[in-house]
Amino acid sequence: MLYLGQKGFERVDDVMHFFTTVNVTTKNIDISMSPIHTRQWYEGDQMLIASFSTPEAHQQGLEFKAFGIPSVLKEMAGSIRTYEWLVSQPKYLCIHHLFKIEGRRFPSVMTIRGTAIDEMFRISRTENKWKFEPTDAYKERVRLQAQVVVRDEFAAL
Repeated sequence: MLYLGQKGFERVDDVMHFFTTVNVTTKNIDISMSPIHTRQWYEGDQMLIASFSTPEAHQQGLEFKAFGIPSVLKEMAGSIRTYEWLVSQPKYLCIHHLFKIEGRRFPSVMTIRGTAIDEMFRISRTENKWKFEPTDAYKERVRLQAQVVVRDEFAAL
């Protein structure tokens, strides 16, 4: 991943992507997290991506997969990362929200890093299971984001 920084394009390394659906009604906000998430990182010039699934999705055949994208020099190498690293907290967490409001859909992205990840999610790990549980702070942030989506998108109609 690249982003346009003050010094031109800069590489963003070690990003976990979550995908959620947020159903918004006048009385409630329901957040549903996808059973699959991905982690992307670089080793040298090669980008690697791993997909993870919840235990329930794993039982349905959606298992862990990892693959590398060749560098511009077309060099491929296996990953040197360990399992312990793969299930550690990433540097960045990018949550892709799909807000469903009054029959319409609005995409929105939230990117957090560092201590904000700990504030927004309880991360726990037992043997081979890894859980990201949203905190009340995350739910409140999503509620506020939903208000902005409603204000901005419906005001344009």
